Amino acid sequence: MALLLAASMPAFFSSCNGTIMKKLILLAAFFSANAFAQFQPSFYIGAGYGDSHDIKSTSDNGGSFSQSVSEKTKRGYVGVKVNPFLGFEGQYVKYDMPNNAADISSMSVAGTLGCSFNSGFRPYLIGGVGISVANSNRKDVESEARPSLHYGVGIEYTPPMLKQLTIRLSTEKDRIYLEGIDNPRTTLGSTYLGVSYNLY
Repeated sequence: MALLLAASMPAFFSSCNGTIMKKLILLAAFFSANAFAQFQPSFYIGAGYGDSHDIKSTSDNGGSFSQSVSEKTKRGYVGVKVNPFLGFEGQYVKYDMPNNAADISSMSVAGTLGCSFNSGFRPYLIGGVGISVANSNRKDVESEARPSLHYGVGIEYTPPMLKQLTIRLSTEKDRIYLEGIDNPRTTLGSTYLGVSYNLY
């Protein structure tokens, strides 16, 4: 009898584990479907202001150069949140440069991946592609557009009682791919505070 009971125990626990897993999957699916059902897609338009990070230049030959900067960045952005997790955003960023160097502007299209909570907070990741341009004040120097990558991480807060307004704090970078041997590239970044208006 004891041997029979011992032999049946693995099958019993296996059956229980399978049942529990199925219930957990169904429960997760229910809450996900409920979150999607309650979410209302929205367009938004916003602006941000912040501080620049250090400028870093690298190349495939191992060369590296960093410059400490203490300048400002200004940006405008527009986007859409299609569900509680996924969104798309376009940005225009202007990096002020020190010592009369050419200011750099960047335009990008990116996706955002985050998680919206009932409290109004939404941590997120952003990543996409863009075009960056050095805007020289010298008439004899032509502006040149170069491809770039835009990426970063941030957190947003939408007050539950004022859903038309969203405040964000984000750190984002633009990696610009320059023309030349050894694939030179320059990375610019900033931490900024942004405010956007949601168009439901």
